[in-house]
Amino acid sequence: MEPETPKPVQPTPPATPDEVPPGRAPAAPPPATPAPAAPVAELITIQDFARMHLRVARVLDVRDHPNANKLYILDVDLGPELGKRQLVAGLKPFMPPEALKDKLVVVVTNIEPAVLRGERSEGMLLAAQDGATVVPLTVAAPVAPGSKIR
Repeated sequence: MEPETPKPVQPTPPATPDEVPPGRAPAAPPPATPAPAAPVAELITIQDFARMHLRVARVLDVRDHPNANKLYILDVDLGPELGKRQLVAGLKPFMPPEALKDKLVVVVTNIEPAVLRGERSEGMLLAAQDGATVVPLTVAAPVAPGSKIR
């Protein structure tokens, strides 16, 4: 008598919940691969954050910076308490000047003034970036220039 050749074992597909025999629990799904952790920025205290003065400003005028291809010079109104200021913002590659004119934007008003390519900037306009898209931070409803951001 010749020895029998073993038959190959065919894997059985996983049972669906309605195919599981009574009294037997369905197999657990394989564990999900965890998403990579996002880098954590350095944490600041609430006191550090409170030192920043954020205000709403109305953009009065936008013009090309004479010494830079990517910069605009903006004249903004920060209300009666802070008055009008000049800002330099690197928004030129992302939007035409008409898109900024008369907008209500968010500005850091207590940042140290800086001279950028020969033009004084007396605040920092805040903007969000998503890949190649950059947009200025604005307010959801009209408020007076100079309104505090809290």
